[in-house]
Amino acid sequence: MKSLKNLNFKAVTPGKPHPLLQLPSSSSYDANRLLVKLKFMSGTYILQSNRASFNQNSVDPTCPLCNEAPETLSHFILNCSLTSEIRKPIIADIRFEIERLMPNTWDSFNTEEKVHTIIDCSGLRHRSKLTKTEILRLQSVEFHCRRLLFTLHTERNRHLQIINVIKNKATSAVHSYKSNISRKVSTVSQTLH
Repeated sequence: MKSLKNLNFKAVTPGKPHPLLQLPSSSSYDANRLLVKLKFMSGTYILQSNRASFNQNSVDPTCPLCNEAPETLSHFILNCSLTSEIRKPIIADIRFEIERLMPNTWDSFNTEEKVHTIIDCSGLRHRSKLTKTEILRLQSVEFHCRRLLFTLHTERNRHLQIINVIKNKATSAVHSYKSNISRKVSTVSQTLH
């Protein structure tokens, strides 16, 4: 159940979809956001710290984007310096909507509670019957949470692709250099014999 630790089981009714899956999507683009969000909700979004825990000898848990700390959920969602410029305005939107729904809540949350809320904001439902206004505000919180996770995911993938291209070019250059050296050594060796 460790992988599901950020899922609000209190909001789940057997035989019914999770309340966040029942919210209407604003666009087809939002459907893509939902797919990424579901990976976070189910604990199947893989970060470096996850890879390292499964393969301790060959995987460094350090965030490949900023190289400042282990790439954990809290680091990825709230602290990675490389994504801070894209994260700050979306976090501000999340904070604003949560404060409209439940004043003085966001600032009272610790890091773990903020991560949990971003992954599954259904815990903000403070009573079973919400007013129409509260439902709209919860939908707005969820929209911004999906937007944040999808934007971070997209930015992470973009940077990882750049890193891989650089590594591949560097590896290719090293192989080319070694090949040239081997040919030169072979030519010199043949000349001497």
